[in-house]
Amino acid sequence: MSQHNQGPLAPPPPPGGQGAPPPWVAPPTERRRMPTWAKAIVYLAVMALIVSVTINVYLGLGLRALTAGPAQEVYRTGDRANAILVLPIEGTIGNDTDRFVQTALAVVRRQQPKALILRVESHGGSAFASDRIAHRISKLRQQVDIPIVASFGGIAASGGYYVSAGADQIMAEPNTITGSIGVVSVFLNIKGLLEERLSIEPHVELADASPRKLEGAHPFRYDDRDREAMKGLLNHLHESFVNVVREGRSGRFEEDDLERITSGATFVAPEAEAIGLVDRIGYFDDAIELAKELAGIPEDVAPQVTIIRPQRGLLGVLFGARSGGQKPLTDISGEQARQWLLDATGVRFEYRWYPGH
Repeated sequence: MSQHNQGPLAPPPPPGGQGAPPPWVAPPTERRRMPTWAKAIVYLAVMALIVSVTINVYLGLGLRALTAGPAQEVYRTGDRANAILVLPIEGTIGNDTDRFVQTALAVVRRQQPKALILRVESHGGSAFASDRIAHRISKLRQQVDIPIVASFGGIAASGGYYVSAGADQIMAEPNTITGSIGVVSVFLNIKGLLEERLSIEPHVELADASPRKLEGAHPFRYDDRDREAMKGLLNHLHESFVNVVREGRSGRFEEDDLERITSGATFVAPEAEAIGLVDRIGYFDDAIELAKELAGIPEDVAPQVTIIRPQRGLLGVLFGARSGGQKPLTDISGEQARQWLLDATGVRFEYRWYPGH
């Protein structure tokens, strides 16, 4: 047979004389890319998961902060079995102060410390909030048998003194300003602004059966009948203050000195000590030693001192007001303006120190 009639030539044998064919290798395949719309869906799903986890973490922490009660800051480490708790009463006394004191005293009842220190740095505030706080502290004394020491900072006047009068001992710093025992009413009378400046004459009608309804802090009138009505209210609140001082500081001053003490006069610490408004002069650390002494804690024992602080939760960050908190004037409706005016002209009764007045 001739050579050109032969079939295809077989491949040459591999080196080494082996006749086995080489192993089969699959040809490379091209990787399929994810469509753009699928990438977008995955991206959105991942972002939604991250946002969901973040929100849940914040909500969980915020709820924990909201329900955990006041925070506690260790001022001095020491023997927890001989603990002393410190309740600060700072700034203007109002409803927020009262709510904080209420929750803080719940901590005192639960932990049963050896003593309680009221650390007061306040010029006073609302007469009603001050009275509620003093009542809560008085009730605590009936429930928990521990000494209470009031430690005065730079200013502990008027309502700041009111909430402290029932303490077992009051210690003031050498330069403390205290006293100012009395009550004031504060309100705005806008009669001149409306009638003389804006030519607006307000009209208010009363029912026949309540002709004295508007006597007192009248925003559109203030005459002798208003002053008489207001004096009756103020005298009642002042007498309440006097009774708190008389009962809380019983035996520390002569009854004949009570009128001078409760005249609204302001005293520095040495004067206050001389007339019986405070018991001792000393700083906060001295008040701790005094509380330790009154509680009967042995001298060689260092008690743990813990300050109760208002809790700051995270819910307000998520759902609270915007920075600044106030709407621009152009966004205020007529009803909101009217409510603001009523709030501004409403009377406030305060146990507050007003320097210079």
